[in-house]
Amino acid sequence: MPQGVLRVEFVMPAKVAGHALAAPHAKPMPARAVAAVAGAAAAAGAAGKLTELAVGLVGRATESLIDAAALWAQPDVARLEDVAPVDAFYNPDRSLAVEGGCLVFHDGHDLAGSSRTLLAVFQVEASPDGTAFGFTVRHWSARQFQNDPSVVKRLFSRSGERDIALKIEWLSPGAEGVGTRAVFVEHIFSAIDPDELERLFEKGQRLPWMVVPRWPADAPAGKPALPLNLKVTLLETTQPNQLAAWLLEQAKARKADLSGLVQDALRRAADPAQAAAEQAKRAGAADTAFGDYRQAAVETAAQRAAEPKPAPAGATTAQEEQHRADRLAWQAALSSREAVQRSKRLSARTAFDAADLPWPGDLA
Repeated sequence: MPQGVLRVEFVMPAKVAGHALAAPHAKPMPARAVAAVAGAAAAAGAAGKLTELAVGLVGRATESLIDAAALWAQPDVARLEDVAPVDAFYNPDRSLAVEGGCLVFHDGHDLAGSSRTLLAVFQVEASPDGTAFGFTVRHWSARQFQNDPSVVKRLFSRSGERDIALKIEWLSPGAEGVGTRAVFVEHIFSAIDPDELERLFEKGQRLPWMVVPRWPADAPAGKPALPLNLKVTLLETTQPNQLAAWLLEQAKARKADLSGLVQDALRRAADPAQAAAEQAKRAGAADTAFGDYRQAAVETAAQRAAEPKPAPAGATTAQEEQHRADRLAWQAALSSREAVQRSKRLSARTAFDAADLPWPGDLA
């Protein structure tokens, strides 16, 4: 991949047939109504040197191990990534708007993929029970390493083997950057030689299932819902087995935290009382947060109702100036109350999501 770029595009199902890169490889897939049901789904198996990492833990996306390993990478890893917008995850009837769509990424000079050495076409499928979705590999071709010393002169790039890692993330749009991770899947390939690049993924291979995101409580009726950002990250080391070494270092540094996560997950799975107690705590926190939000809404409404009345006809200059001062003070207080209400609403929404409870609705 000598260009040093990654171009990512998500092709919605209706446009697949007319897409120059996706159409030759994608399969026609009938739309199916898929309910937005939260729950874990088993990851599909894989062969060879592929290590498929955890997609989720107790219904949530875990920390990306590729991200963690990259912290140790310093200059001896090449990182390519790009983000593509997805207009809507759901159709108005709550069926998957993305089912049959294709994730296309390559290293070409332009979106048409000219002079590319890498091309991937992964198509979205839904699980039979409607709780999960994932990608099926329709096409994978890679002809050379990005760090190939015959193409890119990099220090220490002499080994004939590399580690390669691929991460695919669905991100919820947020105020910071491209958003927060909704679900993700990642793969690590260790000690890959140039001849194995073409065989990293096989045609028809299913990637691990991902839990379908929750249908948004505030989705407008009769319209598509849940726009997301789709991010692809590709890492390539200059030496073999580097990612494994970095992951080991990260595990050592966070042994206590990782052990605690696993123990908590096992305890919840094995002890229904423990799980119920924790759910009750989260529900209680959501109730408290919504109460704070309700109180903030009451105070905002009261401040809004306290708008100063217009100055009386024939008011003196002093009375008009006093009225302007009163109105400025009222407006400042209202802006402050509205900001507090927005903050309380965000806290309440977060608490309801953590408790896996449906959002009751916004307050005026």
